[in-house]
Amino acid sequence: MAKTALKWVFGIILSVIGFFIAGVVLYGYFVTHKNSLGGLISGVVMGSVAFVPGTILLILAMIDIRKNAFDLRVANILDKYDRITPATLAKKAHASEAKVESSVSRIIGKGLLIVYFDKSTGEFVTQEGRAIAERVIGLIDSKRRTTIE
Repeated sequence: MAKTALKWVFGIILSVIGFFIAGVVLYGYFVTHKNSLGGLISGVVMGSVAFVPGTILLILAMIDIRKNAFDLRVANILDKYDRITPATLAKKAHASEAKVESSVSRIIGKGLLIVYFDKSTGEFVTQEGRAIAERVIGLIDSKRRTTIE
């Protein structure tokens, strides 16, 4: 989230600086007629050196915001269900399985939830679901399930 805020801040600053530089140069060339064509070209280039990266940063920030919103939606679904298959999660999130799986990896990386993948059943399991499974089914050190008698 902090990276998104930095992208917004630097994107806005660079875009405003680039727009201001290009505006001053264009005003000087077309209104006062004191600048040469070389000055106009160099001013537009200098303005675009700041404006283009600022615009790119703003676009990247908007992409991050959409990804963060999707990650929060998937995290809420995972938090609601202790165990859920990737196909069911994709259906509930209205997205493809690949998009949901990449979202789950980002959720784990951000530390929003502690999620495990149970290979035996092919389900995502939250930390609470794992704790329930340890109490009910039992879980040994090798992470294999055993039944409690």
